[in-house]
Order: sequence, then structure tokens, then C-alpha cells
Amino acid sequence: MIVKQLIVAQSIIVDFQSKRITAINLYEDIISQVFPVAIPVSICTFISKNENEPDEASLSLNIKINEQILIRPALNVNFGNQTTVKNILGVNALIIPHAGILSFEVIHNDSVIGSFKISIMASVAQVTESEIPTVPIQSVS
Repeated sequence: MIVKQLIVAQSIIVDFQSKRITAINLYEDIISQVFPVAIPVSICTFISKNENEPDEASLSLNIKINEQILIRPALNVNFGNQTTVKNILGVNALIIPHAGILSFEVIHNDSVIGSFKISIMASVAQVTESEIPTVPIQSVS
């Protein structure tokens, strides 16, 4: 088994009639001023199998920051009479505890068969004294 494509976005929509997907706000790098931070995540995988592999398989998706596993949902796939299946998983609020490398790894038989990585960076807002707004003080008589 192999992951042909792995898409990570804020949201993924599937058209009912055509079964085509639309990914909204693809994730590349994420910059946050505060941690922990919660982000919505949708993951779409296209998984293919060889003819000699079974039609059903139990996979998992490791979502981790550096080496710390955040969540590990199951991905149960049923190929039926197809060689490639599409799987979509949504997480309303993935809690990212700190900056690092956010990894999405599809696991089959304890082996990574596909992955995607995103850099999570901390941003420190630097405000100079001249940028600080001032409010005039008025005396009340």
C-alpha cells in the first residue's frame, strides 16, 4: 500500500455528485504568537494498493509535533473493486502545544507509507515605542 497524495487544509469539501474535492486554505507553514494554539484541520489521503493486497486494511494517522504524538486516529479503508480510495478526516480543533515540525504520517503495518510536514513557528510581535498608541490625558473639573 502507498499514499499517492496527502492534502492538509483548513477545510475540505466533497461535491455530492462528482465526488470531486475542494481544499480550502492549504496549510504550508503556520506562524502563531501564542501557544498552545488550536487550528481546524482536514486531511485527505489517496491510498493505493497492489492487486495482491487485501481489499480492507486498518491504517492509522499519526499527527505529531516533533516526536510527540498529538492524536492517532484510525483510518479503515475498503477498496472494494478499486485500486485507489479517497479518505477524509476532519479535526475541529487540533491543539498544537509549541513550535516545531507538525507531521501527518499514514501508518500501515508499523511502517510510514505517506507523510506531510508543516513548520510551526513562533512569532514575537516587536513593537517599538513610537508605535505604541498614546491617549491624551484630560483633567476633569
